[in-house]
Amino acid sequence: KTELANTLIIAHSLGAQIALRTLAAMKDGDKVGGILCVAGWLKLDHPPSTLTPWTEQSFDEKAAKAHAAKVINVISENDPNQMDTISVSTEWRDGILGADIILSPKPGHVSGVEEPDVFDAVLKHFG
Repeated sequence: KTELANTLIIAHSLGAQIALRTLAAMKDGDKVGGILCVAGWLKLDHPPSTLTPWTEQSFDEKAAKAHAAKVINVISENDPNQMDTISVSTEWRDGILGADIILSPKPGHVSGVEEPDVFDAVLKHFG
């Protein structure tokens, strides 16, 4: 449990869905140090049909939150998958996950080789 409590999960886009659902399925009392989602989404503006299992099947957000000491989401101000940055921020911050939101001014899906906003988030929130 000590190692788990010191674990930081970093997950991008669909990986954030996978990580959150994995957290939701963890045993009671188990907790990771945090999850840093990058371009994490709970729903998409225009989901491709290949993501239907992820967009139509809900998960227990309360259980996911209970298994992470911190939830952070780094999102772009103009991600083509989530154009309404305000709604995405509100849903993550004010919803069950209670996430801290970091808005990246860089365009796109926060998927470059180097992402300074992601690196800064790790240092600021988990360093």
